[in-house]
Amino acid sequence: LAIAICHLHTRTSIAALPALAEHPLEPQMLRPAKLRLLNKFQVVMEEFVNPMAIGSAGEMTPNLSAFTNLSMALKSLRGIVFVIHPFPALINALAGTLFYLIAADLAQGIPVASIFLSILLIHASIGSMNNFCHIDLDAKTKPRKPIVRGDIGPRAALVISCVAAIAGTLLSLSFSWSTLVVALAVLISGMAYNFWAKGT
Repeated sequence: LAIAICHLHTRTSIAALPALAEHPLEPQMLRPAKLRLLNKFQVVMEEFVNPMAIGSAGEMTPNLSAFTNLSMALKSLRGIVFVIHPFPALINALAGTLFYLIAADLAQGIPVASIFLSILLIHASIGSMNNFCHIDLDAKTKPRKPIVRGDIGPRAALVISCVAAIAGTLLSLSFSWSTLVVALAVLISGMAYNFWAKGT
């Protein structure tokens, strides 16, 4: 009996397919809540699944979807990371912190994070300014530099350099005036290399 009922139901459903094809469900036949849900689902699918939208003339035009925005954000983040010359900045910060630990009295409690960040920010400022000052040269010799490949703009690199320089010098001042003098000496020598000495 169960098999017969299933067979009858299948034949009835198949027989109804031509009628559904000839008379599709109109939007007004759907409940308003379901219609809103379907419209929302369609918008989401267009934004996330289809990164390209078809224009009025039939050509494919870019669609500013969440994926596109995420890609742009990751590209900018990559530019911020690499514009500061992260590898030499980290190496110098680690070396400076290590020398500080060797020379200081560990029993008195040393703000290791502050000295590390101060050195890192000073060198990040120098690295970012290096990218800002040598865009034309990098375009010829180092096309993978962040400004040249469009990850970050020159103005953003300049802002990063200035902010890092201010933050690094303020952190060095938290130790002593002599530490501030050393930090300014490193910063000035690095900037002098960027502006004048690199071409020599």
